Amino acid sequence: MTDAEKKEFEALKAKTDRTKEEQAKLDALTAKADADDGEKTYGEPYVKSLRQEAAKYRTKTREMEERLAKFDGIDPEQIQALLKKAEEDEKKGLEEKGDFAKLREQLIEAHKTELSKKDAAAAELTAKIASLEGELNRTILGYEVATAAAVAKAINPRLVEMVALNNMKVETTDDGRRVVRVLDKDGQPRVDLKTGAPLSTSQFIEEMKQIEEYAHLFAGAKAGAGSTSTHNFQGNRIVNPWKKESHNLTVQAQILRSDPNLAARLKEEAGVK
Repeated sequence: MTDAEKKEFEALKAKTDRTKEEQAKLDALTAKADADDGEKTYGEPYVKSLRQEAAKYRTKTREMEERLAKFDGIDPEQIQALLKKAEEDEKKGLEEKGDFAKLREQLIEAHKTELSKKDAAAAELTAKIASLEGELNRTILGYEVATAAAVAKAINPRLVEMVALNNMKVETTDDGRRVVRVLDKDGQPRVDLKTGAPLSTSQFIEEMKQIEEYAHLFAGAKAGAGSTSTHNFQGNRIVNPWKKESHNLTVQAQILRSDPNLAARLKEEAGVK
């Protein structure tokens, strides 16, 4: 992989809401990076299975979007209003004909059943739309995590996915795009402490590799050898920025300014005075 391709690869990995063209480019660069990897951590059959898994999620995402598009613009409350208007129009027509006996009979027989039918129809439609929305969001999450796990050389992508999905959700932006957000312990979107931008799925997966309890899920990241403990800072899980392997002056300054007690504990843990 050339230097230009490496820069493009890292930029696409860090991007949260990629277009289909950008995702396709990322997949291609990922495959090339795997092919260039001299260590050959994975055999070709395993790499091929990860690519097939990502392709399955892409296909399912398209199918969910097509199914959901059929309900675009449908408002359950509007349907109820149309049904009510149809009932009122029929009633008005009977009144104009003077057929009051038939009108009275119809109202007695149909009042409760018609109301229940309308409510049931509206509830069923609302539930179906919500179900499709949920399924589409789960598919988008699964694809994002599966792709990031493959790039991070996950030994068992399914286990990585189980951990990651408990810390993520899909949000719909004002322009209708669906984006994956990484959440903190309070359920709020996390941000990159260096840039202030939303934390990406790839960044979260890379963070997992540095946590001792998850390091064994990734090739080359052994628990107790290169992994480290994490700490909570402003709702985010961070590695100790005073340690040599995770040294970060920007995060140090933020902690010193916002939480001197935590800074003192981290410095002591890192053996820094």
